[in-house]
Amino acid sequence: MKTISFAFSFEGFPYEALARVKETTSNTEYHITVMNGELEKRLFGNHIIIEEEKGNLRIGPVTDTSIAALKCCVGEALKKQLQEEVIVIV
Repeated sequence: MKTISFAFSFEGFPYEALARVKETTSNTEYHITVMNGELEKRLFGNHIIIEEEKGNLRIGPVTDTSIAALKCCVGEALKKQLQEEVIVIV
């Protein structure tokens, strides 16, 4: 199973996270683990980000605004990391 390590900022502080990559028949899922106990607890149950067509990431509906803000920060950092991982051979 592939794992991606990346950094993100939330509320002005830097954090680290891991994304376990799970390929399904219709899309790619990223199962997020934040390397901070408090933030990991806040993200619990909302830790999956789905990659759709054209590399768009869907963080899904999150009703709590604080958790939605956290997941957006994580999603943006993950997307940036995924874009940097692309290797072009000419």
